[in-house]
Amino acid sequence: MSGSVSKGVKDLYWEILKVVEKLLGTSDQLDTNELERVGWLLFPEKFNGVFAKDEPYDEKKGFSIVNTDNIDEPGEHWMAVADGFKYDSFARHRENLINQPNLPSLGDNEPEQSIHEKNCGQRCLTWLAVYEAVGPERINLL
Repeated sequence: MSGSVSKGVKDLYWEILKVVEKLLGTSDQLDTNELERVGWLLFPEKFNGVFAKDEPYDEKKGFSIVNTDNIDEPGEHWMAVADGFKYDSFARHRENLINQPNLPSLGDNEPEQSIHEKNCGQRCLTWLAVYEAVGPERINLL
């Protein structure tokens, strides 16, 4: 695919992230309820909910946001799951952070989030919106 298509997907990601951050701010203080509220608002037909990594969820169908900590832990990092694919804003594709070793990652090897940023929940919602808009084939251009 051409560079302009790739640029278009990246531009869409950054535009949607601005909107999501206006709704939720840029803080890492997002809790499950805030992510749930916006997830259901954005994806009423597809959203499965927000989960800890040791909670059951449908990883093959619909959209979920999953934390890398267990339910009895404070929460470390949010990742997105869409129709059997996972997304990590830090681009740690080879690590099994959410107990789903067989889920392929979508996205390139360049992280969208720096280590100093604390907006992984917002980025998960953004990635899900881009995935819904462009599909699994073009989301890899992100």
